[in-house]
This record gives sequence, structure tokens and C-alpha cells, in this order.
Amino acid sequence: MAKYSKGTPGKRKCVLSLDGGGIRGLIPAQILEYLEQCLQEMDGPDVRLADYFDVIAGTSTGGLITICLTAPGENNRPLFTAKEVTDFYMNKGKFVFPQGYISKGITGLFGPKYSGHELEKLLHGYLKDLRLQDTLTNVIIPTFDTKLQQPVFFSSVEAKSKNAHNAYLRDIARGTSAAPTYFPPKFFNTGSDSEFHLVDGGLVANNPSFLAITEAFRIHEDANSLFSNFENLLVLSLGCGTQSFSYEAKELSNWGALRWVINSNRTPLIDMLMNASSDMVDHSLCVLFRSGLCEENFLRIQISPLDDGLAKMDDVSPNNLKALVKRGKDLLDEPLRRVDFDNGKLLPIPDASTTNKEAVQSFARWLSEERRARLAQA
Repeated sequence: MAKYSKGTPGKRKCVLSLDGGGIRGLIPAQILEYLEQCLQEMDGPDVRLADYFDVIAGTSTGGLITICLTAPGENNRPLFTAKEVTDFYMNKGKFVFPQGYISKGITGLFGPKYSGHELEKLLHGYLKDLRLQDTLTNVIIPTFDTKLQQPVFFSSVEAKSKNAHNAYLRDIARGTSAAPTYFPPKFFNTGSDSEFHLVDGGLVANNPSFLAITEAFRIHEDANSLFSNFENLLVLSLGCGTQSFSYEAKELSNWGALRWVINSNRTPLIDMLMNASSDMVDHSLCVLFRSGLCEENFLRIQISPLDDGLAKMDDVSPNNLKALVKRGKDLLDEPLRRVDFDNGKLLPIPDASTTNKEAVQSFARWLSEERRARLAQA
């Protein structure tokens, strides 16, 4: 990570993007916790992540974290600190994925594994009647509407002018995280002519970084400069880890429709779609920032393939939760990596000795610099 970022302080657009990944959201939560700690050391204990980002985008579990970080709580400050996001997953994960729940969909074969009722009660308890327009900074959360057969992007900017999209945050969180085979779709309406039939946003953009960037330019009415003004972007994109299992063509050649959807308690087709979506966005943005000679302005932190235990989206056993937290903290001390599209592996960036922790420290410094420049201009 370079010592200085490109762009003009006071004019940068700061973006945070959070991938989907179920309970594996605990991994990026550790990065966020460290980032907020760095910012508090520079700017005081009361600052929060929402004070620094123009847009926060999140898919599925990333959408849930986005809402936690931006929903207003007491004194109109964020409902959750970054540390409290970790606490939420550790203490409430068992309600999101209730392991005692028994249904015909126990494996996701004949119905969803979980009813979603406990998750909805949990979301209602925290978010009550807060709506999309209430978030403390701009957010954008992707979902997929099964009736319209098209993506639906819940944008807080649009929510302020379009009542149809000004949904309850609890409904958006439930919709973007409705992973097929895990939860049933979420139906709700925001008026007589506005109804939604939503499933997991990971079917649209499991890595919503590009979505967040276009939203940032749109907010600043600067869309025409999207591909020529990357130097005034600061983008932090966090993954939830890739999965270690893979399939050889010989094995797949014998599969029918059922095994592509469910195989050995995994969901191969869905997993492949989400992995491909995340990596393609990552690759495209690396190329764009590199071509704009501002590669240092884009920080993507993803974790190497997880073993079968940690890779599960819904393993909320105490041991697995602790292991995910440890894996996220250990990630900070690992070198920056990028996906090598020749072999699909996450490899250290050539000629860079920077660790993820050092990169986050630099990014925090640039965020602080940007905020101070804006305050001076106000």
C-alpha cells in the first residue's frame, strides 16, 4: 500500500463494500473493528465508520452489517459500533440459524432449511420502524425480485424521492439475506402498487463494490466522469472468504439438476455463481484502478479458501464462531493478496511487502484526512 493516495483531499468519494457470506460475515467484521479503532485513535472515541463513507454497500450478510453500521440509534448515532457487529453475530447467530429447527427442508432439498421467523423477530427488535431514508450515510443494498425476474437495488438516495423504495430496513435486511435453500423469499409491499418478492442479493452482486462506486458518482452527479476520475475514489472492499471445495469436470459430467443444486449438504450452483460474481468484480476494478494509475486507492481484502467447517454459511456452533473471529484477526497480519485468474488462487501482490493491517492503517489515515478536509471547507 502506497504512503499516499491519489486524489484531492476534500473531493474524494469514500466507499465501503461488504460481500455476502452468511455467518462468515464475522471475518470482515474483524477488519471493520480494526479500521474503526484506527479512526478513533486519530479522531476521537466518538467517531464511527458511517462518519467517513459516502456510500456503504452490502450484500446478504454484508447488507445486514451495512444496516447495523448506518441505522440511527440513540442521539442519532449509529445503532452499532463495529465491535458490536461482532458481538451481534456471536450472540445472535444462533437465532439467525437456529440449529434446533426441524423442517422438511433440513438439508435444503425439499424446502428452506430455516423458516426465517426468528431472524425477522430479531431484526424487528433492533430496527423497529426505521426506513431506508433514515440511514446516517448513503447505502445501497442489492436483492433479486423473483416475480419481476430482475435485480432490485435499495438505495437510500432513491428512498428519499421514491416512496416505493423507502422500505423498512428490517424488510430489506431480510430480503437481501434470503439465500435460496436457506431461507424462504421475503414478500412485502410499500404501497398499493409496490410489492417485492425478494431473494439473496448475492444472485445479483455478491461483491457490490462496482454498485457502490456507481452510486457514489451518481450521488455527486458526476456519472460522466466514472471512468476518468478514479483518482478521487477511495474504495475498501471486504470479502467473507472463498470456499475450499472444487469439482473436476469428470465428476460434474454425471450430475443432473438435483446434484447441481444440492450435493453433500452444499449448494454447488449457487456457490459457483456467488464466487464468480465476487471475483469478476474484483478483477474488473483492479484493472480499472490500475489503468487510472491509482491502484493504491482500491483496497480489496479477501481471505484464502476456508476449510469445510469455516466455509459453511450457517455453522453457528460456539467453536466455529470463535474460529471465524480468530481467522478474521489473523487475516490482518497476512500479506495483501489478489486473485490470480490463471489458477484461481489468492496470491501475495508482487513487489509489495504490505500486510492487511498496514493497508488498513493507511486507508484509515486517508479517510481521516478526507474528513478533516471536508470539515475545514464547511
